[in-house]
Amino acid sequence: MPPRRLRITPNQDRAITVSRSLLTAHELGEYAERINLAMREAAGQEPAVVVLGEVKRGKSSLVNALTGRELSPVGVEVATAAFLRIVPPSDDLPEGTWALVGPDGRRPVPATEAVAFLRAGPGDDEAESAEYAEVAALSRWIPSVTLVDTPGVGGLESAHTRLAAWAAARAGVLLMVTDAGQVLTAPELRFLKEAAQGVETVVFAVTKADRYPDGGRQILAENAALLRAHAPRFADAPMLAVSANLAAESGTVDGDPEIRELLERESNLPALAQVLRDRTADTRTVGLANVLRIAVTGLDRLAADLQGRHRAAAGASDGGDPVQSEREVLADLRLRERRWRAELERDLGNFRQATIRDVGRLLDDVRERWQLRIDKEWSGVTEAGARELLGELRSELRLVTAHVTTVVQDGLVTMAAQQFGSVDAAVAVLQPVTADFEIERTQSRRNPDLGKGVLDPSLAGTAVMGAGMATRLGVHAAGASIFGPVGLLFGGAWFLVNLGMRRLRVGRQRLAGALHEAIAVLRGDLVAGIDTAIRQCRPELTIAVEDHLQAEIKRVAAVVQEAERNAGASARDREQQVAALDRELAAVSAQRDLVVRELALLARPGTSGAPAASDPR
Repeated sequence: MPPRRLRITPNQDRAITVSRSLLTAHELGEYAERINLAMREAAGQEPAVVVLGEVKRGKSSLVNALTGRELSPVGVEVATAAFLRIVPPSDDLPEGTWALVGPDGRRPVPATEAVAFLRAGPGDDEAESAEYAEVAALSRWIPSVTLVDTPGVGGLESAHTRLAAWAAARAGVLLMVTDAGQVLTAPELRFLKEAAQGVETVVFAVTKADRYPDGGRQILAENAALLRAHAPRFADAPMLAVSANLAAESGTVDGDPEIRELLERESNLPALAQVLRDRTADTRTVGLANVLRIAVTGLDRLAADLQGRHRAAAGASDGGDPVQSEREVLADLRLRERRWRAELERDLGNFRQATIRDVGRLLDDVRERWQLRIDKEWSGVTEAGARELLGELRSELRLVTAHVTTVVQDGLVTMAAQQFGSVDAAVAVLQPVTADFEIERTQSRRNPDLGKGVLDPSLAGTAVMGAGMATRLGVHAAGASIFGPVGLLFGGAWFLVNLGMRRLRVGRQRLAGALHEAIAVLRGDLVAGIDTAIRQCRPELTIAVEDHLQAEIKRVAAVVQEAERNAGASARDREQQVAALDRELAAVSAQRDLVVRELALLARPGTSGAPAASDPR
């Protein structure tokens, strides 16, 4: 499959191309390479819409309406238990192909197996390592965007939802689904308040608008007021009343395009799709803005070099040393040249120690919260309840892994930036190592079997004991033995009480065992991942820091040497050199102004000029 190209305007192309040429011509090729790297990253970004909502809000129905086909399971008794990613078709995953994806990679499966996984969630023997399902489909309304349908079990306060919010913060737009039958609930407002800390772009879809006479207008107004009071950052976010049912009905109309168009318009899905397309386009501008910022940084560096040469050629007006500051910088660089290896090893050691300490605290907090939940909830005593709890625990641990991965990547870049004096330089050096860095997770044992160990021999006598208790209490008919019908009923009840209490105790014990095992395994995986990242980054940093220092010393020394040569040059030669440098500085300044203008024209993510439509018609 050919690599994607970044779509840019002619002015953006000139801003990037000319900047790159100027930097290369003045031996600042590292900045040109950073621009190339940022362009490849921007072209490879895949915008995503992550769909969230409370149970039975019509979330999966809306996903199906946006794709134009039945992909996500829906129904009164259906609550999806795993993530579903609907991705644009590719050579790796052709149209209509389903797959289960986990730490071991992507495994193509029949649609029936994938749907069963979505209903049951992670934990089946056949898909023990799978974390989410994926299907390639060209969406009807947003064809170039990945749609992520989140699990319905657990609602907005589940670990599944926290993981999805993290994905939205990293990858694109969060589509918050409510319905026209009620205003935003307390859990929804709490979630939005927390999401405001990390999620840039939110769009609201108020579903089931066709069921209410006003089409959801009153709910839209009340929701807007609630957002202003409790989540003001999203008060002006697009909020649209829609009907997935009308959109689905439009797909069944054959031979009458007017009726089909009318149903689509009444569903308001075209308006929602337009907002989503505009907002995902905003996410693409983030990568392009990064390219332009690197160009500005490189041009500033070039201007500083030219200004140093200009001072060297013109000389100081007071007769002093025109490059005194360069001489001081050169002395500092030569001192660093002797010490940087020891400092790098010290910084890597400190980073490892601090990160492992923070990971330990994070995992201890996770274990305590989940142990408290296991102790309080009754649902875990059933096989289905245990599956649901363990499915949420997996999402929580995936979120922890993703968080630690990001912390490791960002921490290494921050540490490297201190060596290079530039975040851009650190990113460029470490990108080959950190871009695809993932912490490999070991699979813990399968879900605990709550049926084993419950019916031990000690329970066999409880029916007899219960029947004997019935005799002592006089709960038997005249002439009937303790093994008569009434005694057996009482003994059976006694047996069920004991069985239920033992099942509760055993179920909680086994869930707690699964929790502690999962935490212990993940702790080892995270420490190993941290060590792997440091081991892989060390040689890259060692070579890059050495090259960086040598290049800096060469650059600054050249300015000092030029000043020393110019001290004996004629006035005419110096005037000509100053005039030439003035022209170069003017060209760099004009190019920088162009880049800054193009950067300013890019809309800030989430604030594009797209209409924030809220009219359900």
